[in-house]
Amino acid sequence: MTSTDSKADLLLRAATDVFYEHGFHGAKVSDITAAAGVAQGTFYLYFPSKDRIFEELLLRFAADLQEAVLAFSWSDVGDLDELTAELHRVLVSIFTVCAEQRKAAALFFESAPAVGGQAAMIPKQFVRAAEEIVVGYLTDGMKMGHVRPLDVRVVARAIAGYVLHTVAWTIIEEGRQDRLDELADELLEFELYGILARAKGSP
Repeated sequence: MTSTDSKADLLLRAATDVFYEHGFHGAKVSDITAAAGVAQGTFYLYFPSKDRIFEELLLRFAADLQEAVLAFSWSDVGDLDELTAELHRVLVSIFTVCAEQRKAAALFFESAPAVGGQAAMIPKQFVRAAEEIVVGYLTDGMKMGHVRPLDVRVVARAIAGYVLHTVAWTIIEEGRQDRLDELADELLEFELYGILARAKGSP
């Protein structure tokens, strides 16, 4: 990492803390530079405005989260047990990103929509992209015989919705940052078997 990268990263980390503590509208560039321990003029070497650094931290979080969503692979799936293990791994990866970057996650899911403008578009674009990724997974799974025939777009929206809602409430609001394996298990039980009281795998 170069010194230039270091200063930008330092400012982004400080900005995440400041925006989380004071809100976007309450935060000032001077608050960010004070938290980063740099001169205010240094800020403008890397970011033209408060809006731009906020958008950049949202984009970085979105990239980390999308990488976790993209981690699923049908090539590692041969039967139901392997499918369960692969889905579990991806969910834990998603939850870990959000738990380790809880402040950024709160800004992404809760603050950005209220800020408006380009900042509000970043989470929306991420959700749309995540839905498209899941559509692709489901379509491929149907072709391979692992997934029953279904309306992939509707199901993709449902999956993205309950996973992201779990992140928003269980990890961000309630602060659950441990036992993420158990959280993934709970969601997988619902995703694969629903809520009916019947034996797993029964028709």
